[in-house]
Amino acid sequence: MSIENFPDWFGRYALATLAAVGGFLGKTIVDLVRSARGKKQHYHAELVQLQNLLNESWEIFATQNRLAQRLLGRLRNRNLGDTDGMIGYEKIFSKAFDSFTEEEKDLHEVIRGITKTSMFRVNQQMKEWCKRNNALKAGRLSISNIDDVSTKIKQMEHHLDLWLSKYHVWIEGHENHALVYMDDEHKHGIGFPKGINEIIDLAIEELE
Repeated sequence: MSIENFPDWFGRYALATLAAVGGFLGKTIVDLVRSARGKKQHYHAELVQLQNLLNESWEIFATQNRLAQRLLGRLRNRNLGDTDGMIGYEKIFSKAFDSFTEEEKDLHEVIRGITKTSMFRVNQQMKEWCKRNNALKAGRLSISNIDDVSTKIKQMEHHLDLWLSKYHVWIEGHENHALVYMDDEHKHGIGFPKGINEIIDLAIEELE
């Protein structure tokens, strides 16, 4: 049977069917594009939040470190015991704790207070961020440096787990302890992953 012999109703039915299929495919494509765009925006927002937490964490660390250096300088000026920086701030401060002057006690308390409040809070927030971003840890995001992003996030989560564990046994109930370091002279764990800020910055730029 030639196409000229098909009844009119069949032609109208075929055209309607093709239009419906085309409309369905078009809608599917639009939905996929919207989903991909939404996923991209979601992870962009998550990485920006991590970037902000990393910046805040560094500012807290730098401020606390300056205060620790100031306290160490005061102890050295008084020739108080072993103040060799090579043995670490915590060991020096703990040994000198009972001999602190009032000013040194105040400074030590401020350093300890930063650990108990600002540093604990931001580390807890970064840990919660890691928990809800399993896709990034697993490398399930189409960006060029996803392997680096995944590796650094997993290293950061490991560091945070150890930091929070040490915090509870090192700070709570021990007034002579002020700092929680993982990769210092005591080697109680692994340090914060180096270069993570730059890697997260690159990922954010690609998602913009």
